[in-house]
Amino acid sequence: MRITQGLVQCRYFPVVVLTSNGERDFPPAFLRRCVRLHLEPPGPEKLARIVRRRLGVDVEDGEEYQELVQSFLDRGEDGDLATDQLLNAIQLRLAGAWSAPGDRDRFLATVMQHLTGPTA
Repeated sequence: MRITQGLVQCRYFPVVVLTSNGERDFPPAFLRRCVRLHLEPPGPEKLARIVRRRLGVDVEDGEEYQELVQSFLDRGEDGDLATDQLLNAIQLRLAGAWSAPGDRDRFLATVMQHLTGPTA
């Protein structure tokens, strides 16, 4: 890239990536100028890959991590959750969060709060 007298010259057309979680509507004039891509929420296999790559935890190695993934998927049926909520739950579990069996439900309700839906 070279700038001469305030003019930017590039060899390649710039690409700008914007993300949205659907919380607000964009104006039609803006959307006409965009190439939109809708990504489906990840399933159990993709979540396991995300956890392994981000945290180095193989979900298949621990029943408690499999249960966290399943809880995330189950809770996602009642309202949207973000994948980082699952990552946070696993990180907290790795750090020893909740030790008593009765604390599990309160822990999940705290770290996996719905972003949309009737309970948000």
